[in-house]
Amino acid sequence: MRKYTRKWLAHAIAAILILTGQGAGAAEQPPETPDLRSGLIPAPPGDLAYAAYQRGEYEAAYRLASEQAEADNRAAQTLLGELYAQGLGVDRNIEMAAHWYRRAADAGDLEAQFAIAVMYGKGDGVETNPALAADYFEKAADQGHVTAQYNFALILLAGDLRQRDSERAARLLESAAAGGVVEAQYNISLLYSTGEGVPADEVKAAYWMSQAALAAHPVAELEYGIMVFKGRGVLADEAAGAAWVLRAAQRGNPIAANRIAKLYANGRGVESSALEAAKWHLISRSRGGSDIWLDGFVQSLPDEMREEAELAASEFKPF
Repeated sequence: MRKYTRKWLAHAIAAILILTGQGAGAAEQPPETPDLRSGLIPAPPGDLAYAAYQRGEYEAAYRLASEQAEADNRAAQTLLGELYAQGLGVDRNIEMAAHWYRRAADAGDLEAQFAIAVMYGKGDGVETNPALAADYFEKAADQGHVTAQYNFALILLAGDLRQRDSERAARLLESAAAGGVVEAQYNISLLYSTGEGVPADEVKAAYWMSQAALAAHPVAELEYGIMVFKGRGVLADEAAGAAWVLRAAQRGNPIAANRIAKLYANGRGVESSALEAAKWHLISRSRGGSDIWLDGFVQSLPDEMREEAELAASEFKPF
C-alpha cells in the first residue's frame, strides 16, 4: 500500500480540467517542448482596497484595507494579511500577516483559512501547530478551496491528525484534481489504480495520470508512459509510451532514464540504438540508478562507442 505523507505547501494550480467519457481512448501525446502569491479572491464590486491592490497601488490598498479590516470586513482582513505577508505598501511583518489571516479565517474567509493553515503548518508568524493547520485546511476544503482539499486529503490518508478516511480523501482529491491541482491529479490516479477509497478503474487512473503528465509532473510522465506502453486504461501505443518515458528521463528522472535505456537497447517504441541505450544508462547510474543487465550491455560495446556514450552522459543537463 502506498504510504502518504503530509505536504503543507500549496501547489501551483493549472486550468480546470473536466473528466469526460468512460471508455479507454487514445493516449495523450507529450508536448514537443518542455513566488506565486496566494490566490486572493476577485475584488467585490466597489471594493476600493482590492481595486488599488490590483492596480499595484499598494500603499493606498494598505490604507483602505486597514480601515475596512478594523470594521470587521473579512475580505479586507484577508487583503491586509496578504499585504503584510508580501511586504506590499507596508514593511513585511509575518506575525501581523498571521494575525489578520486568522481574524479573517475565523470570520469564514476561505482564502484566509487556507493561508493561516499553511502558516500553522510551516510555523510562519505563529508557532507550528499541525492540529490547527488541519482544522483550517478542513474549513477551507469544505468551502471548495482546491489546494486545501488536496492538503486535507493527505491528512485523511496519513491518519494521524484525523481518523484515516480514504473514501473522503478520494472525493477531495478528485475535486482538487478537477480544479487543476497537479499533485491531486497524480494522487487520485494512484487511488484509482489501487482501488483505495474508490472502485479500481484503470480508465480513470489513466485519465488523471495523463492530466498530471500534461502538466509536466515528472513522475506522472513516467507512469503515464508505462500505462500507454502497456495499454492500461488507454489504447496501447509503444511509440507514444516511449515518448513519455523519454520526456521524464530528459527531466532527470533516473528510473525513466533506466527504462528508456532498455527500450533503446531492445528497439521497443524507439529505433534501436546501442549508443542511446548506453548514454541513458550512464545518466541513470549517475543519479543513483542501477541495472546489472545494462552494466553488462555497456561493457560489451566497442571502446569508441562507450566513450562517446560517456561523453554524452557527462554533458547531459535536465530541462
